[in-house]
Amino acid sequence: MNDASSGIRSSELYDWFKDFSHFEEFVSANLKKSDKILMLGCGNSKLSEDMCLKGYKNITNVDYAENVINFMKERNLDKPEMKWITMNIKDMSDFSNGEFDAGDVWDPPEELKVEVGKYLKEVSRVLKANSGKFLYITFGQAVSLKFSLQLTEVQHFRKIFLDKSEYNWKIETNTFGDAFHYFVYLMLKNCSS
Repeated sequence: MNDASSGIRSSELYDWFKDFSHFEEFVSANLKKSDKILMLGCGNSKLSEDMCLKGYKNITNVDYAENVINFMKERNLDKPEMKWITMNIKDMSDFSNGEFDAGDVWDPPEELKVEVGKYLKEVSRVLKANSGKFLYITFGQAVSLKFSLQLTEVQHFRKIFLDKSEYNWKIETNTFGDAFHYFVYLMLKNCSS
């Protein structure tokens, strides 16, 4: 079974980033083990499993690839507190407004601004008011860039999508890694930038 978008077999585990141990300190500083966590685009990554083994038990995993969700659900039968749902993250109408304490998504597909905005609106909607957190891990730089000839500072394109007043969150950025860096955006619901 292959995930049509990536060619990766759904019967294998695959992490796009480092394993949870590399992000554990950041996660434990920002999430409580009792938080209700939404894992967007979970795929066949071990991240949710590893978090569950470390005490983050209330994790809802969503992905559009039904075969991957079925594989992960079967693989994690010994962790009944985790949920596995086939769903398009641009329409999460099965979830209530403010249902989750935290959400996470791996690097999304490069789509038009409108399509990216659809899932960011949904993430903002389902996060709890005044306490919801959205952790976004990517290879994309979170810092401002300078064009060498113009010396003009511009935001990285991901931050342009994330930094909109309609989402009603404050953005913090962090960097992980030694030679090759990963960037983590932390959006805090109902805080101004």
